[in-house]
Amino acid sequence: MSDPYTSLATFLEQTDRFNVPLSTAFEPYLNSIRASGDAPAGALTAVWPGIMSVLQIQTLPAETARVLVDEVIDPIIASNNLSWSEVEAVVGSEQVLLGTVRADTHDKIRQAALSLLSCFRFSGTQDDRNKFVVDSVVDLISVEKLSEGLIARVERTIRKFLKAYDQSRTFIINRLCTIRKQPVNISAIVESRIQELTLVILRDTADQGIDDISEQLILYSVQTDDMLEELVIIQFYESLLELNLPPQIFHLCKPAYKEIAVIYRSSDSVAIERSSAARALGLLALNRPGLFEELDSELKIVQGLIIRDEIDQIILTLIPGDQVARKNPEIVRSFPVSSGSLINILCNFVRYSSCRDLLQINSQKLLRLPVPELLKLCKDLASSVGGASLLISMPAIMDIILTKTGKSGYELTRLRGDIIDSLADVDREVTGLYWAGRIREAKTTGIWGRSDTNEAFADIMDTNG
Repeated sequence: MSDPYTSLATFLEQTDRFNVPLSTAFEPYLNSIRASGDAPAGALTAVWPGIMSVLQIQTLPAETARVLVDEVIDPIIASNNLSWSEVEAVVGSEQVLLGTVRADTHDKIRQAALSLLSCFRFSGTQDDRNKFVVDSVVDLISVEKLSEGLIARVERTIRKFLKAYDQSRTFIINRLCTIRKQPVNISAIVESRIQELTLVILRDTADQGIDDISEQLILYSVQTDDMLEELVIIQFYESLLELNLPPQIFHLCKPAYKEIAVIYRSSDSVAIERSSAARALGLLALNRPGLFEELDSELKIVQGLIIRDEIDQIILTLIPGDQVARKNPEIVRSFPVSSGSLINILCNFVRYSSCRDLLQINSQKLLRLPVPELLKLCKDLASSVGGASLLISMPAIMDIILTKTGKSGYELTRLRGDIIDSLADVDREVTGLYWAGRIREAKTTGIWGRSDTNEAFADIMDTNG
């Protein structure tokens, strides 16, 4: 056994209820453990008896308990040198661990037991035992008063099961469906946990498709009498949009996204409901434009957008600008280009040629912007050939990008460096000989945070611009 764990075990043996250690007393041992790398086999055997003894001291400070589990036990498990046979020999079987998780004892002891259960060795010849372990862990989410720390470890354990045992996905899906269709209505808290584990399955085993995903785990009624529950469900549908899933799953969810659109448009919805719904719709337009088009053709969402409505601004920041230019061209044509407070929407618009044509951008308008907002806009313009051509047509703006004037600040330096990198990749026929030379000179000297050796440079840490 390596010395750091032996030393910690000796220290723990000297601890009792009359000599309760503070978390700082463990620092020398923790530093040695961190420096030693992965915990070797046998580390749990050395420290577990002492840790259990200390965790059962009623007056133990919460931070000391956290340190023992999070910074000693967890790294031992993460090292992959801990075998299930060692866990069984030192702590006990899966029944013992599950009993500890359910027991009325110190929450950190319960968390440690659950984490150790993640080391369970699945057997190809013991499906009933495997199913019992998986089902028992999933069932924990239905215990409403379970601490957030334990719920986080449930998710972590489920992730390890999914990697270690292919059949666990089927067991988890079936168990979640069983929990959801209980005769007694489940609470919003339990429902949110089901949604989170559904996302874990879809995210961590995406290669296995969605054919086995039950509609029970995907379809929810969004509009409820409980606003918190409503917000959690909207968040679930927003999270789905961030995953690379087959299109059919989103068409299955079309009724839910329609409900979200109704919440967004309803005068009875409060600001937080409308804001959450607006973000989900903006992401839907960005990531699943076909489905958004179907909803928009029916509900006329884009045509109803108003630039000065703070909730509408959330959608306008996310939705592809070409959709806005096509369906609500006036909102683009009349956009206040010189308004720094709306810069995120403007940056979104200028990525699309149809919007740039309607915006009628010129130097006079851009020079009214504060420098940080101006450079942020220029970065998006420089990312396309059409936008770069527009920048080149405005010498006053190019001078601001290329001319070094006193304090530049780290963020502004990096922005200018990004703009110059993009412009340097534009064909000389677009930039012209004069600007091509100045851009090349700025890139070569690296004065704006870049050089040919890719070394970052900032002359002063000042973000005032």
